[in-house]
Amino acid sequence: MSFILKPVDTVENISPADFKKNYLDRRRPLVIKGLTKTWPAREKWTTEYLKEIGGQLEVPLYDNAKADPSKPINSAVTHMRLGEYLDLIKTQPTELRIFFFNLFKHVTI
Repeated sequence: MSFILKPVDTVENISPADFKKNYLDRRRPLVIKGLTKTWPAREKWTTEYLKEIGGQLEVPLYDNAKADPSKPINSAVTHMRLGEYLDLIKTQPTELRIFFFNLFKHVTI
């Protein structure tokens, strides 16, 4: 088995119509540089802000262990408050990860 690799186009700006016609409709990948430069979330969504709005929420955490057929699929290895987890990842390496946790289903902003 082999892959046919092709270069991926990169742009700074693209109109929605051009994106749809040349990439979305054709199912071609595209890298858009600087797309989020003007998004307010770039400045607002700091770890301190996330701790403020959801730091007390308990989140499921997963590690790098291989799947065990005797255990339920996608079961968390532990739980931790989001604020504590954010502090942990800022201070030291860890194998613990958050997957598929949508903070905005649990808080109102």
